[in-house]
Amino acid sequence: MAKSLQIASREEENVRIIDLTGDLTQSEEDLAKLILPSDRALILNFTQVDYINSAGIAQLIRLVRSVQENRVTVLAHGVSTHYQKIFQMVSLTNYLYLYPDEKSALAAAGIM
Repeated sequence: MAKSLQIASREEENVRIIDLTGDLTQSEEDLAKLILPSDRALILNFTQVDYINSAGIAQLIRLVRSVQENRVTVLAHGVSTHYQKIFQMVSLTNYLYLYPDEKSALAAAGIM
């Protein structure tokens, strides 16, 4: 049985951090709507995401396309090796930069 996606948003020095918990499938909430005009970077926390299907990948593609227009850098951490390979296959890693943990993602975003 799929675990419904829970989304929590927090901010640190104009960097939006989105904590995802559950399965990233077809979410009713558009992740791009969580981004504020003042955000200069977005960090997606995948540490509590066990499953991502094609609808979830499509949502991530829509997200990186929408924030690209506003020149928001998109970073992610906690992505399993399996999903890192899938992100590479669909070229998401050209627009979404992967880091091993939140500290290194924040450092890449210019914090710390």
